[in-house]
Amino acid sequence: SSLTYLCTWPQMYFYSTVDHIVPYEGVEKVIRMRSSIGIPLEIKCWNDTEHARHLFVHEEEYTEMC
Repeated sequence: SSLTYLCTWPQMYFYSTVDHIVPYEGVEKVIRMRSSIGIPLEIKCWNDTEHARHLFVHEEEYTEMC
């Protein structure tokens, strides 16, 4: 189906182990599931940024990945 096709596009995940809104364990579960079916992934996990603060705290690294 077209939904299956769309779901196989490369995906990028930026997340943090200290995010109190989106627990990193859930993000890593999705990453494992996507990886297990061969979806190309780019992943970056920080250990020091709150939710949606990655760009502001790690601007250079963040923009290089995008």
